[in-house]
Amino acid sequence: MLGDLKIIFNTGSQDLSVTFLRMLGEMPRTKLPIGSGGSYAKSGNFLASGPSFETRHLFDINHIITSADALILMAIWEISDARRRSFGNWQITIEDETELFFEERTAATKTRSSVAGTTAIELNGGVYYYAKFQAFMPKAPAFGIDSQGNRVAIFSLQETGVKI
Repeated sequence: MLGDLKIIFNTGSQDLSVTFLRMLGEMPRTKLPIGSGGSYAKSGNFLASGPSFETRHLFDINHIITSADALILMAIWEISDARRRSFGNWQITIEDETELFFEERTAATKTRSSVAGTTAIELNGGVYYYAKFQAFMPKAPAFGIDSQGNRVAIFSLQETGVKI
């Protein structure tokens, strides 16, 4: 649903998933800060610098969560981290309907899968769509209680760069 962010982890026997409904305020997806900038050559020409690969995304999530979803999120962390340590399948899928993703491509050549039930829009020399990302959870989620007594999950997911 528009505005939602869903994370999915396949254990091999089942999918564990948590959906964060109607993300409000600042969107969770940003680009990882990887040094880029520029300088000037002796001739005065501007020289752009930075990585030659696409900058990865970081998802910072601070959202109300049910007690049941908190248990699922803890299981996703524990199982994916154990799998990472044993070189198993630790990848987490993110279905991001919080904001459109843009690429200078067509709907037929876009690099990521679209979230099921959504439609890509070709406009402005590219394609906009709600994308799926493969991600890694670098540390365990933290949980707290907000001022109104709601349980809150605070965690990050980092895009791996593998297109799904």
